[in-house]
Amino acid sequence: MGLNIIEINIPPLRQHLEDLPLLVDSLVARLNTKLKKRIRGVSREALELLQQYSWPGNIRELENMLELAINMSEGDFLEYDDFPCVARKVHGTSIGQKRPVLADAIAQVEREMLLDALQRTGGDKQRAAHLLQIHPSALYRKLKKYNIR
Repeated sequence: MGLNIIEINIPPLRQHLEDLPLLVDSLVARLNTKLKKRIRGVSREALELLQQYSWPGNIRELENMLELAINMSEGDFLEYDDFPCVARKVHGTSIGQKRPVLADAIAQVEREMLLDALQRTGGDKQRAAHLLQIHPSALYRKLKKYNIR
C-alpha cells in the first residue's frame, strides 16, 4: 500500500511579484499574532524595495525577512530602513549610501551652483558672487570648502 502524492507546481515568488503586496499584508498579520506585535503594514517605499529583490528563497525568505523587520521595528509601519539586508542586495549599498542625508544633497547642489556661476562669469569671482547673490568673502570660503580653484 503506497501513498498517493499530488505534485503541485508553485512558481517562485520572483515570477509573481504582483502578489507581493497581498502576501506581505497576510504575513504581517500572521506574524503580528505570533510575535504579539501591532505593525499596521509596510510603507510604500519599503514595499517598492521588496519588489526589486530577486527572492531566491521564495515566500519562506519573505516571511523570515518580515519577522526580523517586525522584531526590530519601533514604529507602526515597516519602513525602508527596516530591511537593510534587502537594500544591500538590491542596491549594493548600505541604507545610508542609498539615501544621502540632507546636508550632503545641499552641499552637492551648492558646489554645482558655484562651478556654474564661475563658468558663466569666465572665472570672475566678484561677478560670480553677485550672480549667486552672496558676499564675495562667502564665495571665497565656499570655494575653499569645496576645493574649487
